[in-house]
Amino acid sequence: MPDAYARMGEAGKEVDGRPRLATVGFDVGGRSDASAICVVTPEEGPDGRLLRVPFAARLPLAGSDDSGYYRSTAAWLGAACARVLDGVAVNGEVRVAVDSTGLGSGVSELVAEELPRDPRLSMLRVTWTGGDRTVRRGDRVSVPKSVLVDGLIAHLEHGRLAVGDFEEAPVLRRELASFSSSTTAAGNVRFEAAGGAHDDLVAALLLGVWGARDERARVHAPVGRRVVPRPGGVAGLYRRALR
Repeated sequence: MPDAYARMGEAGKEVDGRPRLATVGFDVGGRSDASAICVVTPEEGPDGRLLRVPFAARLPLAGSDDSGYYRSTAAWLGAACARVLDGVAVNGEVRVAVDSTGLGSGVSELVAEELPRDPRLSMLRVTWTGGDRTVRRGDRVSVPKSVLVDGLIAHLEHGRLAVGDFEEAPVLRRELASFSSSTTAAGNVRFEAAGGAHDDLVAALLLGVWGARDERARVHAPVGRRVVPRPGGVAGLYRRALR
């Protein structure tokens, strides 16, 4: 694990200057797919908001000791977020969107224990759902897959997603190039990589893009503080965006 998060380096500073906002999408994996992190930093340009991806990485697959794996994974994410905090402005913020679907629900508890206690950092536990309605209760949010996918598509359509130069950037580009979404007869959105390829980094990217686009994604309480509940064809696009 140390080598993995050491590659984080200056991820938060790859955009010129110090960004006011960085979002960290974290997709929880297991024995057949890797956990993944993706950092997204918004940048206002003359043609609108551009989302940059200065860093993304996958972790090794879980072994037989699941509890130890997820504990070390949570520690890895905590160290990575500390580096992202170093790269944002003093008055900036870091939003961490953690996949809390299924197994991720328990992992998110471990993540909350490991994240830095910094007033600039907040965490949301995101559950992927069907339908078209986002439901928020404190730091827990149920987000339709269609909302997550549409956010990524919108930026790809307009050429407003820029993947930086880091070790696993070629892997992320390949995943995007083979990524596809479809709607079932029941109206639910499915997404997957073509040919059974992995899509771990794209899943983390979906969470990071959502956190950067949705201004309500911020929970106005640092990690570790009690939050009062409140009511509440991608592949083709990507290939065209590269031209």
